[in-house]
Amino acid sequence: MFCEEGASAVIATTYLANIAARLGISGCEIFPKQTGRVNEQNVGNWINLPYFGDARNAAIEASKLDIDPYSKLFVFIGLNTAMRHMEILKARFENIDFDTKRLFIPDAKAGGRYQPLTNEIIDVLIEHQKKQIVDGAYDGWVFSSPESKTGHRTYMAKQFNRILVAAGLCTNEYSPHAMRHTCISRLVSNNVNLNTVMKISGHKSLTMVLRYTHIADQDVDEAIEAASIKWEQ
Repeated sequence: MFCEEGASAVIATTYLANIAARLGISGCEIFPKQTGRVNEQNVGNWINLPYFGDARNAAIEASKLDIDPYSKLFVFIGLNTAMRHMEILKARFENIDFDTKRLFIPDAKAGGRYQPLTNEIIDVLIEHQKKQIVDGAYDGWVFSSPESKTGHRTYMAKQFNRILVAAGLCTNEYSPHAMRHTCISRLVSNNVNLNTVMKISGHKSLTMVLRYTHIADQDVDEAIEAASIKWEQ
């Protein structure tokens, strides 16, 4: 949906949700993208980025109990890499360099890039690959799905909603994209250099990363209280 003038995220998602329902695909992930801004300082409605914060651990624990065996891996990768929904699901073992801990994403939004992976993710993926081989289900896809035309999972939003419900979280507030926001927000909150954050997240410009700094400011607001002096009447 393209607008000559800016529209709030609520209006955009409501409009798109109605269209999705009429097309018979209600429940699909909808995330409004703002393509224009007045200037470099005006980041528009990006200021209200959804992220998990303290609810992160609840989502992780709930994913472990979901009926879909891929749910735990999906959430684990999403919260620890800042990868997008489809970037995760289209991952192939042949694109993983286990020595350098890099995953090549050939069709990333900003062009092909190498995604850094944590030591724990590497260990998990090695075991996951071994299990697929032992089960006779290895076909190169991390999220293999033989019944799918693509050969891999293409959609995890329903599973993600189940995880949210199990974790006591609002399904209208979060989508799988919130995992990306959560990871990037944690990097910024831990004072990781923004240029480094950009390399991890795959953003095209530093301006795109700057929209996350307002979340780190919440930590500043809490920290300043440590210097607070009681007002005596």
